[in-house]
Amino acid sequence: MAASREHAPRTVLAVVAALLLGACGAGEQRRSESLLGRAQEQIASGRFTPALDTLARAAREAPESESGQRARVLHVALLGGMARGYRAMAESYLEGWRAAGEAPQASRMRAAAMDYFGRARTSSLDMVDATQVLLKAPPAEPVRLDFSLPENPPGESETLGRIRQGQPVPDRERLEAEKREILAGLARTLSTLAGTRGEPERVARADFYLGAGRELIELSSIYGPEALRNRRMTRLYYRRALALAERAGELAAQAGNNRQAAESEELQEYCQEALQGS
Repeated sequence: MAASREHAPRTVLAVVAALLLGACGAGEQRRSESLLGRAQEQIASGRFTPALDTLARAAREAPESESGQRARVLHVALLGGMARGYRAMAESYLEGWRAAGEAPQASRMRAAAMDYFGRARTSSLDMVDATQVLLKAPPAEPVRLDFSLPENPPGESETLGRIRQGQPVPDRERLEAEKREILAGLARTLSTLAGTRGEPERVARADFYLGAGRELIELSSIYGPEALRNRRMTRLYYRRALALAERAGELAAQAGNNRQAAESEELQEYCQEALQGS
């Protein structure tokens, strides 16, 4: 009886501790969900850099929760969208610089192009780092990419058309065009990450990794002839894409999925050939 009485307080303490831990976990999950919602609002309003910070916080609050994992995935996608959007702006200003010829605004347009190329490279390199995190801490399956985004009007904006013709535009219009291009880039990145089946609400991890590899290959073109050609940096993108394709192949083999295995093999061969030729 004495032994039972000695153990009773310990049992009560253990139960209390478990309840407290459960309460803390629920609180962290609610904060993570709230932060994920806030990040999506920031994206919709064009506050992309603050959204990246909010997504990182959402993932840290409850890393194993659905909201925490979705935050990590959206963080990767937003970096890809920003890289695509900044690249589109850079290419438009570069074309505008050529069209401007000897006009006074020509030098400013070239400077704007180089600035946007720099931002595109930074965002894409951050995406390379973010995919490494997802390789070490893979998202749950299925991966969910069904994020609500504001609708973008189809076609090129009037502002970008004027920039390509070498015409200067007010900052307000430039920033609106920038927001539009990043949102369009984010939509394209999410589509790529969803894989060939295109079901954003239920993406198998193997398809997600294949999509991430393809996205990095797409973004490696930032280091093309019109930006700052850098073969060493291009190889970095292809090496990470190869690692993602290899992981997809492992998952495909475990699941016995022939389609995923074939796509993984094809992407691995493409990366290996590119790396050997660079």
